[in-house]
Amino acid sequence: MLDSGGPHGRGPRTLNEGVSKEAPTTLSQDSPPYCWLMRRDLRHVDAPRPWPGNHRRVAFNSDIAPQLHALLVSGYQQGGGSVPAYDAWRPSADTGPESDPALWIITADDHGLTGAAHCWTSAFIRDLVVNPRARRQGLALCLLSHAFYKFHLRGEASVDLKVLESNHAARLLYETSGMGYIQRTMAD
Repeated sequence: MLDSGGPHGRGPRTLNEGVSKEAPTTLSQDSPPYCWLMRRDLRHVDAPRPWPGNHRRVAFNSDIAPQLHALLVSGYQQGGGSVPAYDAWRPSADTGPESDPALWIITADDHGLTGAAHCWTSAFIRDLVVNPRARRQGLALCLLSHAFYKFHLRGEASVDLKVLESNHAARLLYETSGMGYIQRTMAD
């Protein structure tokens, strides 16, 4: 069962108890917005997938912070949700209570940033975005596999994230990566 005592609805190191691979039927378009808490068991994790094409991992640093913020804003415009203005977002990106610059998984190619997974110390994936020009190359699955592996190496038993119920493409991606549905709640 879900432990509501943790920062994201679960305590640290909670396993996949109660995980369902399929979400119940969604409501009509007139329904209020809902989101799903999804979880991936990390007890058995393969080595991360290789980056596709000429994508490569880059480290989080002050120089790329403005481009990273722009990438997040772009990603949320298409997937729902929002990102605070840069001045409000920047302090929490690397020094917030759940932030660790080593948990950012960021990719780039010769033309700039291509994707990012913002992972929190509580084994929670806060953001996952892929630049529109880099989509349909398998980059999102690679970002997830690297996040899963990083949390596995840190000794976490599972990792969570939240997704809007209406974001069918993201839900399919998370299902494909082995995540299951835990809890449906009203969207924030």
